[in-house]
Amino acid sequence: MSVEPNKEQFLKRCAHGNLIPVYARLHDDLDTPVSAYMTLAREPGAFLLESVEGGSHIGRYSFIGLQPAVVVKGKNGVAEIRRGGNVETREYGDDPLAVIASLFADDKPVPDPHLPPFVGGAVGYLSYDVARHFERLPATAPDDLGLPDMIFVVPEIVVAFDRVTHLLTVGTYARVEDDPEAAYEKARARVERVVRDLQTSTVKRPLREDDGGPPLGITSNFTREEFEQAVRPAKEYIFAGDILRPSSPSGTKPTTRAIPSTSTAACAPRTPRPTCFFSISTK
Repeated sequence: MSVEPNKEQFLKRCAHGNLIPVYARLHDDLDTPVSAYMTLAREPGAFLLESVEGGSHIGRYSFIGLQPAVVVKGKNGVAEIRRGGNVETREYGDDPLAVIASLFADDKPVPDPHLPPFVGGAVGYLSYDVARHFERLPATAPDDLGLPDMIFVVPEIVVAFDRVTHLLTVGTYARVEDDPEAAYEKARARVERVVRDLQTSTVKRPLREDDGGPPLGITSNFTREEFEQAVRPAKEYIFAGDILRPSSPSGTKPTTRAIPSTSTAACAPRTPRPTCFFSISTK
């Protein structure tokens, strides 16, 4: 394994920007995105991002984000920005994405043609309620979950799986300030640490329902009768041509002893979707 670029190449690239990618590429036919995630995700804010193309074909890349340098949570027009132990709050008014853009206002990344399409940046979600910041919409539904309107993390390390070339790229950005050589050595050490963890991984086997423990349970926020009562008027609206495909507000909450990432892996083949996103809590 070799880390790219070398120090001499890195110092030359510093003339073109203040964020220089440092990375290692490995041929890996044994690890999967889920097994690597289970090995590497040891702290809050890690995520696994996968994609499906055309509804049935797995996308070329999967991405694992580790060691978040910044975590942004927003609700009711106020964002909490956490950098390590430092926390600041900022109002974002009608444009929540302006807070995300401001994180990179002073950055000038230097491109590298050998890298996957994503090796760093902000990853997260915007809730449906954020639409009210862009359009004039009523706010009639109760906030029964109390979740943030948005959460974004900026990972220090990104691990990218390429299913075409079978290459695994471990990348980070070196932020160049006063001491470029020190920035390079720190970035190189981050990459080497993750590569070492991957090469020495012993992934814990997931627990199953038949492992001898008590049976698993599932609770719902609807009884059967309540669900059927909610569906009946929806069927009438469909027959009348007023709606096409309604979404039920029902939800289920399983109780399981399985590792969360293995539950995600088990559900993914059964519930295809454009993207599959899993994250450890940022709390």
